[in-house]
Amino acid sequence: MLGSEFSELILHAFSLDDLKDLCREHSLKGFSRFKKAELVPFLKTSLTEEELGKILSTRGQQVLETTVDLAAAIATGKEIREKLREVTDSEGVITLDFKGLQWTQTTTIKDPSPEDALPAWTCTCRTAQDGGICAHFYIAAVTLNQLHGKPNKSLPRMLWPSGSEKKFTNFQANTFIPTSGTGVTSFTTPEEILRGFFLEYGGNDTAAMERRVKDELLAFAKTIAPDIAFDSKWTKARIISTLVTKLGAPDLETQFRKNRQDQKFAQAEDYLVDIKDLQWEPVEMVVANLQRMESHNITIEGTKVKHDCDGWRNIRPKFCTHLLALYLELIRRDPGRTLQWLKKLAKS
Repeated sequence: MLGSEFSELILHAFSLDDLKDLCREHSLKGFSRFKKAELVPFLKTSLTEEELGKILSTRGQQVLETTVDLAAAIATGKEIREKLREVTDSEGVITLDFKGLQWTQTTTIKDPSPEDALPAWTCTCRTAQDGGICAHFYIAAVTLNQLHGKPNKSLPRMLWPSGSEKKFTNFQANTFIPTSGTGVTSFTTPEEILRGFFLEYGGNDTAAMERRVKDELLAFAKTIAPDIAFDSKWTKARIISTLVTKLGAPDLETQFRKNRQDQKFAQAEDYLVDIKDLQWEPVEMVVANLQRMESHNITIEGTKVKHDCDGWRNIRPKFCTHLLALYLELIRRDPGRTLQWLKKLAKS
């Protein structure tokens, strides 16, 4: 039977409703009591080899084409609900991290052994956990082939629908590999410039410390001065006074700015950034929508920003977490050009 060795991979990629429809179309009885993972073996034992082969070569191929379309959309940044965030390649194992609106997924993949038809892979998504082939697998497989110099046609034809390779034309896996760690003072990389905005323009940090919720302030104090026995009954004024005595006001304010900066970056990473339009020449321009608990639209042309939020209106310099999230996404796409753009913003 054509593709019989991949029948479970393909059938588990079907939705629950699709599997139930197959049962109805073949007049099978008693399927309603099964969960999705149980319907696949039920179908395999209830249908003839000919019937199963027809499903795999028709409906199965349609499901795979839809899965590849979703994979290409995620990989190229066109899918708003989920983004590829980072790729790492360590000791032959490639790891891909994905970020959705309310979830994260991780996929690993490595070169197949000579006797295996598919690369060895794992994924945390529900489809893969049920035993099906998922969109993350296709992104991982294309990434593996790009980074290890192999053609995509090395995938079994039954699992690689015609025209799939063209859908990944604009995907470059190496752009998702993070660069080596950087400091926060040289301002020679885009990340350092972004951090510099928060370090150099922290405002009145003593006043900002006093506005913190006491539990947050206490946690910060214990982190930077672990040798002091802070008491939860202390007032915020006493906590701050003790830190000033221990560290000195300038050092305390610097560390507090750094703490606020780290929180901003953590918050920015939670945003799902959808780039609607992006150009680098003759003038840098981006139109984007950001989603987290709310939705925000941003348009930037050169150093002119069109955006409306409390942080953008009230914080000096005019820089907010939404802009930070957007520039972090641009860094992933083209760190060199983003660096030049941020230098212009820093001078404006």
